[in-house]
Amino acid sequence: ATGQLLRVLPDTDGTSEYAMSLSPDGTLLAHTTVDHAVNLIDMQSWQDVERLSLGHKQAMAVAFSTKTNLLACGAQEGSIWIWDVRPLASGGRARLRCKLLPTGQRILRLLFSPDDRWLAGYDEDDKVHIIDLDLEQVAFTITNAPGVHCLAFSRDSDALITGDLARNLVIHDTATGSVIRRLQGHIGQVTSIAASPSKDLLASSSADGSVRLWDLHDSHCLAALEPAGPYAGMKIAGVEGITNAQVATLVALGAVAG
Repeated sequence: ATGQLLRVLPDTDGTSEYAMSLSPDGTLLAHTTVDHAVNLIDMQSWQDVERLSLGHKQAMAVAFSTKTNLLACGAQEGSIWIWDVRPLASGGRARLRCKLLPTGQRILRLLFSPDDRWLAGYDEDDKVHIIDLDLEQVAFTITNAPGVHCLAFSRDSDALITGDLARNLVIHDTATGSVIRRLQGHIGQVTSIAASPSKDLLASSSADGSVRLWDLHDSHCLAALEPAGPYAGMKIAGVEGITNAQVATLVALGAVAG
């Protein structure tokens, strides 16, 4: 509300950019530690509530679910731990619900679907493992999905969106992993995607500097923000001594040929 700094937590040692997560109700903060644990902090008292040990496994990424009070942690050797943190509200302790080992590669990011039916785990081998939380097992694995930021669920949880090596956005059926469609338009590698929580919209960014807004319902690109090239507005009509290929390059960089 004010932009004022509320608190600095000393001696925290998160292990990655996805090593911290805030519970949806804002009461708990989870962060990984370098000594194989996840710390839970009460956001009202700023006191440690519980320390969840991973034994000898190094915690890498954590994520809270949206509705069911689950906390997931991904470890360096590829395991995914899921706790039920509801007992904390009544003075109890978090309960380990399940532990899975979908991969031998470190887990870099975790993402729950909006309905908390699915959990996506991205590993350093560019694979996305989709866990069915009802069955507590890996439903399928998507390979060649480069980019830890290129992961999103649609608002109805029916689709999982990733990037691919061909600069496309790939829409998968969350239940089966099959490809529904590909969204094409980015010239550079897709660098990040985010789905709207209230509408069937998807935003994506690219290494070419552009940002695109997509309608997930009909796969139409609604708008594109393109960066101005280094030669934006430069008039090259009638300029002598440059080839057609050079003219095309300059136009691509923002120059005006006509």
